[in-house]
This record gives sequence, structure tokens and C-alpha cells, in this order.
Amino acid sequence: MWDCPTSIFNQVITLNNGGSLSLLGGDGFDNNQVQVKSAGSQQLTVDGGIMIFGGGTGTLNNVLIEAATTQTIAVNSGFLVYGGSSGVNNDTRIRALGGLQDINVAGGFQILGGFGGNDNGAFIKGDQGAQITADFIAINGGMGIGNEAEIDTRNALQTITATDGILLQGELWCEGTIAGPDLEPRGPMTSAQLMDSAITRLTKANDVAKSLTGTEASSIATAALVGIARAHLNAGRKAQASQFAAQVPASFTYNLLHLDDPSNRGRLGNTIWSFSEARISLVTGPEYRAMADAGDKRIAYTDMKRVAQDGQLNFFRQAKITGWGTADRLASGLEAQYIKIEADADPAAMFAFIYTRRAAGNPSASQTIWNDNNAMAAPYAPHN
Repeated sequence: MWDCPTSIFNQVITLNNGGSLSLLGGDGFDNNQVQVKSAGSQQLTVDGGIMIFGGGTGTLNNVLIEAATTQTIAVNSGFLVYGGSSGVNNDTRIRALGGLQDINVAGGFQILGGFGGNDNGAFIKGDQGAQITADFIAINGGMGIGNEAEIDTRNALQTITATDGILLQGELWCEGTIAGPDLEPRGPMTSAQLMDSAITRLTKANDVAKSLTGTEASSIATAALVGIARAHLNAGRKAQASQFAAQVPASFTYNLLHLDDPSNRGRLGNTIWSFSEARISLVTGPEYRAMADAGDKRIAYTDMKRVAQDGQLNFFRQAKITGWGTADRLASGLEAQYIKIEADADPAAMFAFIYTRRAAGNPSASQTIWNDNNAMAAPYAPHN
């Protein structure tokens, strides 16, 4: 055990010259734990890789890396966190209790639950928020009972992406539900309740992101503002929607990254491409094809010369997402502009914005004749 006994002695561990760190819980007996703990801050810098394995047999042969305040881990190669392969409670944990957790991995970051025994999970947790950067992150649960793999970092990006599903429920259905603290459904929730729940979560994401430093944290905080504005607009609170949307720069874009890993495409790849390439069930509709054919640069599709998955529709595949590794736009300044224009309900501003969006594509691609009486019959203005 490496242990810093008091908060006045912060822990700094550095392995240079390609050195690696391996931590392995004991085998054969019980309570043979491996711990790297600090009662203050913790800084772990490894020039090579880090490999952490829970014990292979016995009970409570776990591995723990823990900081009482901030935790910074920098790895110049791969980082593997693996729950025990058998036994009970041979888990692996990396945790920051009272400060921010910052993990930076130059290679891949893999979190794997144990393949045998019970309660042999692998856990990453930052109680006060975290930022994790890696070439790729793979999270795979194991076999047995309680052998889960989990990143529970109160992470702002995790909060935003999870909340997007809550927003979609509130926008598309009259009722929805989300999991309670016990992970059981809370029961039916109205659209207004879902929007309020989304705002609570996005506000927390914004607060966590603003407490961090760097471009990524700033982008996440801004993406949360777009979601808050969207939720207020759908809840009918136009003044609040306009207020939050106005804080988003027009040039802002935040993308969700995907990875083309042939063995993990279902978890890491772009789902839109999955429905375009693997299931061939996402078909570009005729109204959008007509606009693209007329020259609208915001729309792209490919005639695949075959029928789609239903065996009926001709398969016109969208051509904006072009592969498993293509990024998805999660939030943008353009979306915030749409929200603010609708919330402000100023006809002159609406017309000006609509004409601006038409010009971004190709005005000749829109055939509707405009005047003050048919504004609602305006041509499609894709959020692009």
C-alpha cells in the first residue's frame, strides 16, 4: 500500500522511461488488498501503461486507487481496469472523493467487469465531477452477479447525453418515465415533468463543466445551455428559453465522437450509420430528395439502387453520416438561434432568419411563394 496519511502531504507518483504500473489483488486467501491512497490530492504519471486486476480467488482481494481531494492520472500508453476473474468482492476502483477527477490516456482506456465470481466489478468514480480523455474508451460488463463495469463520474457529458433522451420523450410523447434512485421506473411523467427533470440535470452538467478548465469543459457547459433553452421552449417558458439560447455563440458546435472498432460497433459506432449501412432502414424522404436535387447544399443522399429493409421502399441512403466513425452534432449555436427566434415570436426577425437559412442552402431549391400570410407554409429549413 502507498498511503499518504494526512491532507498536508499530497501524493505524487511518477514512473519515467517507459515504466509501467501493475496492481494485482491477492490470490488464494482473503483480504489481500492493493491500495494506492492519498488523504490529500493525488497525481499519478506513468510513461508506460497501467494494468489493474482484482484478485483471481478468495474474497476482498480488491484494488483501489483513491484520492481524498483532486485526482490526476496521466498515462502515456494503454490503461486497463479489470475486475477479479473469480471469488467474491474482488473488484477494482479508481475514485476521487472530494475533488475533481482528471484522467488522460494517450492510448485506449478499457474498463472490464470480472468474467467469473460475484461482485467483481470495475469502477471509475469522481464524486465531484471528472474529465476523462482517451483515444477510445471501452466499457464491458463481465459474467456472474454484480460484475459490472461502470464510469460514474458525475460527468457533465454523460449527464447531457442521458438528458437528451429525456428531452426526446417529452417532445415526442404525452407521457414518459425515467429511472429513480433505485433504478426502477418512477411511473408516468407528463411532458412538463420530463422537461423540468431535463433542466435539473442540464443545470448540474453546466455547473460541473464550468468548475473544470479547458476547451472541452467550456464546450460541454455551452452545450448544456442549448439543452436548457430547448427544454424551456417545449415547456412553454419562452422568456427563459430566449434567455438561455442568447448565451450560446452563433458559431458554436459540439459533436459526439464515435469510433469505428469492428468488434464494438454496436457500442462505439455511429447509430445513424448502423441504420444506413447495416440495417438499411433509414430512408431519405421524397421532399428532402427534391430539395437536394434542386441544389440545396444542406441535404445529401445516395440512391443505392435497391429496396430498403422493409422490402418496399427504394433505399435512398442519407449521405451526411458517412461511416461508423463519423461524429454526430449534439448541440449548436444554430439550434440555439432557432430556439430564440421561436421564443421571441417577432415576425420580422422570423422572416429575416428564414431567408438567412434559405440562403445557406440554395434559394432556388425552395418553391413556396412567401408573404406575411403564409409564413407557416415556408419551405423546409433543416437545422444545418
